[in-house]
Amino acid sequence: MIDIHHPHDSLFKYIFSNVENFKTFLKHFIPDIYKNLDLNSVKLLNTEKQAENKKKFFLDLAFECKLDNLNSQIYVVFEHKSYPDKLVPIQIMYYCASVWEQDLREKKDYTPIIPIVFYHGKQKWNIPKNLQEHFKNFPLKDYMIDFNYYLIDLSRLDDNYILKNIHDNLCLMATIYTMKNIFDDIKKLKPVVKELIIAHNQDCTYIILNYTVAITKKPEVIESMILETGGKEEMMLLTDKWKLEGLQEGLKKGYIKSILNLINLKFQPNPEELQTIENKLSSFEDEQKFEEVLRIVATADSFEEVKNKIL
Repeated sequence: MIDIHHPHDSLFKYIFSNVENFKTFLKHFIPDIYKNLDLNSVKLLNTEKQAENKKKFFLDLAFECKLDNLNSQIYVVFEHKSYPDKLVPIQIMYYCASVWEQDLREKKDYTPIIPIVFYHGKQKWNIPKNLQEHFKNFPLKDYMIDFNYYLIDLSRLDDNYILKNIHDNLCLMATIYTMKNIFDDIKKLKPVVKELIIAHNQDCTYIILNYTVAITKKPEVIESMILETGGKEEMMLLTDKWKLEGLQEGLKKGYIKSILNLINLKFQPNPEELQTIENKLSSFEDEQKFEEVLRIVATADSFEEVKNKIL
């Protein structure tokens, strides 16, 4: 299910957290890395572990792997952006420093880290890839530390290249093509919708079309596109899932409203504190989690206790 509040991040993490999708991506877009990896050693890491107290510095994805024929561990870290973000270099540097600090505590050599930024926004990417570029007019910049990252800018890719060259992984191809064109005429997505329907890849079809609707707010155009490509069965399945998710979203809103009302009634927190709680609740999807929070609020003796258990 796509998080309607963060649809870009949601789709990116859903697709690229799959190790096979990640390896296929490297194969087509950064072959130098792909050719040097022991592909059987690639595994997904928990990026939150390195930034527990500074959530804004979390990176989207990180993978641990070894170099082929060498007993050497490296990290490949992935950060997704749908707009130029000046925070990117700081995010990556903070993550690297956190990993290396942990290496020191464990008396290990520093782990090599390869940072990759995946960008698919409408604006031109204008964030320097080299740290010293931030200080172009500084006369002593050559004496400063340096740092860079590898940029994948989808706007620089040709549509035909994506459609014709990534057929060893249809879902990955459809995701990259969709994210590249999501801010343009959505009818451009018809070729990938048709291929997904022909392949009967229902899970991927659903997640991509759900993402498209979340961004464009045009479900009727998507429905028409599916029917035009012969996907009557897929359209019925998709409509049923959208109805179900609509019910789930309504249930979620009801839980959040009940929890906030109960907190207000018992503790009268200031608006900023209440907003913090609401933001946290919005990240929950599991009905049991909401029930647990309701019990916490109902039995808590103070708002501080609620915050400690929920945040």
